[in-house]
Amino acid sequence: MSTEAPAHRAETVDSVSKKLLVSNTALAISAGLVLLSVIRVYYFCNFDVQVALATLSVANRTQVLISTMFNFITTVVPFLFTMPAVRRWLWAGNSNDASPLLTLRTALIWVPLTPLVALSMSIPVAFGWFLGAASLFIVRKVRKSEKPPKKPASVMLNPVWIMSTLAGFLILFTLYTPWQAREAITIAGEPTVGYVIGEQAGQTLILDYDKKAMWVKTSDVGTRELCKPTTSWYSGTLASITNPAGVDCLALVD
Repeated sequence: MSTEAPAHRAETVDSVSKKLLVSNTALAISAGLVLLSVIRVYYFCNFDVQVALATLSVANRTQVLISTMFNFITTVVPFLFTMPAVRRWLWAGNSNDASPLLTLRTALIWVPLTPLVALSMSIPVAFGWFLGAASLFIVRKVRKSEKPPKKPASVMLNPVWIMSTLAGFLILFTLYTPWQAREAITIAGEPTVGYVIGEQAGQTLILDYDKKAMWVKTSDVGTRELCKPTTSWYSGTLASITNPAGVDCLALVD
């Protein structure tokens, strides 16, 4: 009896399993991003269920999802550097024997990605990844020392565990960052500071500075000016520090 048929079936099953794994992974990531987006709205509304539901009903869901995905990427991308296969793929174009096409691919990845991630990282995210990199450096030094410790390294010293725990904490920080720009708004001639969430049936939902919801007639909404980017410890980014353009909304609130 020939063994080619069973071998072929095994290869087919393996191929199908890989395809299912990829599709299920993509589905899980998509579901995770949607869940993070909903939780982010809940955090943004100061844990007020009614305000969160009203926000979800009129907010631009695509904007919320894309913003959450981008924040997720800036938080998780550094974690990928703990994986040797990913590091080799990202740096493949820097080897001396790399082909021009491979070098071009590496450049196309790093040239736009580096400033994009660096300028978009909030202060705790950047500081957290600095601590994570320092921890990995120390762990590797300990492992490469001439006198290794008598006891096996704790699981908490595993680079993957360190970076995974760090990424989890940093994702919590990103939940507090708003997806909507804060604006100085004129409503029926009265200035206020808040977030224009969306419009429904001729009414505009606005969350004020304290995240209190108010519905106003869309025709009553007058001028809108962007506030200066916030430089608070949890949401300030390098871009907001280097380019503080906009209206000083804190002066309007005071």
